[in-house]
Amino acid sequence: MGQGLRLCNTKGAAVSDTFHEQSVKSSRKTRRCDWCGELIQIGQPYESYRWRDGSDGGTVVMHPECRQAMERTSREEGGWIDWDRGENVRGKSWGEMDVAEKTGGWRQ
Repeated sequence: MGQGLRLCNTKGAAVSDTFHEQSVKSSRKTRRCDWCGELIQIGQPYESYRWRDGSDGGTVVMHPECRQAMERTSREEGGWIDWDRGENVRGKSWGEMDVAEKTGGWRQ
């Protein structure tokens, strides 16, 4: 995880602990990217980490470019971000998305 970033999980709770971060060169099964919602196909790279906040926790899986976009978004927003699975554009931070990409009144 990027140095100095305080990320939020997809439910909006502040992440107090992240662990088991990994970069995988070739996925052995199809997965869904938590950032953009697109599929990560067999053979494609992905990054993942586990988070825990009290008794709540989970695993986040992303395309490498989506992980980088999440970290850029965290810096743009001053450290704390609150996002839902699949609501973002592949490889783009919130500041890099144009108005048409911010559908449904999100982040206005």
